[in-house]
Amino acid sequence: MNNIEIFSLALLWAKNRACAIRLFRRLKASDSVKLVDMLLERDDLDERTMDEILIIFCLAANHPAFSFDMRTQMSQTLKELEKRQRKMKLLQTVQNNNNNNNNNDDEPIDIVEDSNCLRHHILSSSLLNPSALSVHASRKKIKIN
Repeated sequence: MNNIEIFSLALLWAKNRACAIRLFRRLKASDSVKLVDMLLERDDLDERTMDEILIIFCLAANHPAFSFDMRTQMSQTLKELEKRQRKMKLLQTVQNNNNNNNNNDDEPIDIVEDSNCLRHHILSSSLLNPSALSVHASRKKIKIN
């Protein structure tokens, strides 16, 4: 269904207000935010489907065939869906980190202070090419006057 919606919006002429109204009603009736929420709760939403939903609402929010009010409503829905997408990506990152931690439980963890790593990196890079300027970032905030 998503592909049909994308093609319908992409091929919609700017002056075809009657068709735009029908598409708008279909998009509003689909209640995509609640659908995405339900799929997120069941962990049944993949990135491609989410991207397709976002494309549909992005096209609708910016299409000249829709009235200003319709585009505003589609923009609000798009913002809500983008929040859900960030939540989905965050959940995937957490799950991936948990999976990586579970897979690496048998491996020893090497704990080294940041200052030692930075010092080693500076020394090794300056030894390799003493004429090169090496810039390093640290977690500490530096106040520049």
